[in-house]
Amino acid sequence: MIEARSRRGRSPDLVRLFVLLAAGISIQAVRPTASYRTLELGGTAVAVGLVVASSATLSAIAAVPFGRIIDRVGPRKFLLGGLTVLTSGAVLSAIAPSVPALAGSVGVFGLGQLATVLALQTITADRSDRYRGFARFTVAAGLGQTLGPLMAGWLLGLSLSGTLEGRGTTIVFAVAALLGFIGLVVATWGVGRGPAAPEGSWAGSSVAAPVRTAAPVRTIVRSSGMPQALTTSVAMHSAVDLLIAYLPVVGEAREIAPTTIGILLSLRAASGLLSRMTMTAMLRQVGRRPLLFGAMVVSGLAVLGIALVSPVWSIAAFMIVAGFGLGIGAPITLAWVAMQAPEGGRGTAMAVRVTGNRLGQVVLPVAVGGLASVLGPGAVFVFVAGMLLGGAAVVRASPLGEAT
Repeated sequence: MIEARSRRGRSPDLVRLFVLLAAGISIQAVRPTASYRTLELGGTAVAVGLVVASSATLSAIAAVPFGRIIDRVGPRKFLLGGLTVLTSGAVLSAIAPSVPALAGSVGVFGLGQLATVLALQTITADRSDRYRGFARFTVAAGLGQTLGPLMAGWLLGLSLSGTLEGRGTTIVFAVAALLGFIGLVVATWGVGRGPAAPEGSWAGSSVAAPVRTAAPVRTIVRSSGMPQALTTSVAMHSAVDLLIAYLPVVGEAREIAPTTIGILLSLRAASGLLSRMTMTAMLRQVGRRPLLFGAMVVSGLAVLGIALVSPVWSIAAFMIVAGFGLGIGAPITLAWVAMQAPEGGRGTAMAVRVTGNRLGQVVLPVAVGGLASVLGPGAVFVFVAGMLLGGAAVVRASPLGEAT
């Protein structure tokens, strides 16, 4: 009977991972393409920062309310709604005629991304085997991060060569919308149709989720280790976002083709995927805190290297090193937040984490956009390196346990 239950649980797990992969490719294709579309529309480095920030503004406002509602009613409806909004945002981005319109459509896309990812994170956080669940979650996300920039770079390269008649960014947005729609269809059919989480968890059950009492936000934020976990999460998440947003700007300044930029971003993502696949073994060897500390130091120094070198091969080497370190951050901080959150408050805890990440996405791109306009786009990577090294100091002094 236990074996039969296990077999039934695999299919919904695979369905959710497929949905995450489809959404992830869409998200990772849209993000660098939004930077190129901003430049196409006559925007500057500051405009790029504003467009990137727009994708996080609505999310920063909506994250905690979303999490509170998810804790009460369950994540399935938010997953379906999020995929619908994500698809709509990609369609609007494809037809945006100006930088302000693009900023608005990217903002809608970011809201859909929030609902989609937060719902999937909450399902995973409610599992008893969280590290395994988040490892699978982040591996699927890493595949999306690898394939999304490759797809975008390939299509943008075809556009520059004249094959797509200069419509590369529009086509990337259209393909991203199609992927979001496919994810929506699959989620509608498969998510919530069988026990996906271990017995005792309602997250993937076809039975209606019980109404739960959400823990107060203040209680969650004050939980032991939560401030450090949130600070670290913001640093790691913002570093990835700034790399994705400003590598195209650096590429334009250094005359690096969009296809090459797509390959560089995919190298970072593939390296992060490798680190996530080997993370369990690394955790057994060194423990959570030393691993996270080392990952932030290594990635910070690698990002600094990107700011200081020009040859593409050397940028590629540093991107691989940075990607490996940055790939470790997401699963550890996700599991850290879920572990510290009180029962019935994991959706809110995930939302608080997302709020911190989104606030970083709102404030930091605008700040570094001004920095880039004065000192050049390479200065952004110096800032990111300092942020990661500062986050490493926080981790070193944190109460993050050593048990794996």
